[in-house]
Amino acid sequence: MVRLHQSSTVSDRLAGLKRSPGIYCYEKRTLAANRNWIAVSAHIVALTEQAFGISPKRLATIPNGISSAADGGGPAPDLPSRFVLYAGQVSRRKGSLVLAEAAREFLPRHPEVQLVYAGGCLPEPGVPPIDETIRGIVGRELAERVHFLGQVTREQTLACMRRAAVFAFPALIDCFPLVVLEAMKAGAPVAFTKNPPGPEMVEDGISGLLADPDSPQDFAEKISWLLANPEFAARIAAKAQERVAERFSSERCVRATEQFYEDCLREARSLIQTRLAAPATVVEFAPRTWIQPKLSTSSSPRLETKKPA
Repeated sequence: MVRLHQSSTVSDRLAGLKRSPGIYCYEKRTLAANRNWIAVSAHIVALTEQAFGISPKRLATIPNGISSAADGGGPAPDLPSRFVLYAGQVSRRKGSLVLAEAAREFLPRHPEVQLVYAGGCLPEPGVPPIDETIRGIVGRELAERVHFLGQVTREQTLACMRRAAVFAFPALIDCFPLVVLEAMKAGAPVAFTKNPPGPEMVEDGISGLLADPDSPQDFAEKISWLLANPEFAARIAAKAQERVAERFSSERCVRATEQFYEDCLREARSLIQTRLAAPATVVEFAPRTWIQPKLSTSSSPRLETKKPA
C-alpha cells in the first residue's frame, strides 16, 4: 500500500531539476512492489505515472482532510484592518513572487488594503532574501503596505485567515495544499491556482476563484473582484465552508481509507482461498539411474630411476 503525495522525483521534474538516480530507483522500486495506491489528488496520480511509467493495480483518490471540529480562537498577530493574506512557506515555488507582481495592480486600486505574508521566508543560495525581492517588485511606494509576519503558529495562522478579506495562493508547484482548505474552512474568500489540483479543490466562481499562476494580471483581477464585491465574496466563502465539510473532512478521509484497506484485504483473501481450493498438481519425475563408475584394475605406473653408469 502506498499513499501518494509528491515524490522527490516528481518535485524535481516539476521544478526542472536533474533527478537523483538513487532516489528515483528507490521510489520506482517502492511503487512497483506496492501497486495499491491511495492518491491525494488525480493530479499527483498523473504526474507519478508520467515520471515512473508505472500504473496502480488498484487506486483510490482520497484527498487530505482537515478536522470538522471548531477551531479555537487563538490570538492573532498585529494585523491591518483590511488585508489580502498569503500563508505558508514564502518561496518562488509557492507563488509568492506572482502575488507580489499582482499586488502592484490590486493595491493601488484599493488604497485601504494591505498585503500580509504569514510564514517563514525560504532562503535560496545565490539570490537575495525573498522578502527583499518582494519589496523590490511592489516598489518603494507600495512596500510599506506589505508585511511579513515570519513563522507563526497554526492558531495564529487560522486567526489571520478568519480576518482576511481575501486569501490568495498562486502556487506554481503543489499536489494538494492543506492551507487552502484551512482558509476555506475559516471563511476566507479564496483565490487559488487554476492549474491542477486547483479545480479538484475549488469550484471556480462557486466556492472560490481560480486564476492563472503564470499571469499575475489574472490574479490581480480576481483578487480585485473579491475586494470590490464583498457580498459575492461572502457567498463563495460560505459555499467553500460547505464544500470543505462535505468533501474534505478528516472523518471522511479516514472512512474512505479504511474502506480501501478492507477492499484490498478482501481481494487478497479471495485470491488465497482460490489458490488453496485449486486441485493439487501432481508432478511425476522419471526415476534416476545411477551409474557406478568402474574402478581401474591396473596398477599405477612406477617411476623408475636409472643409476648412472
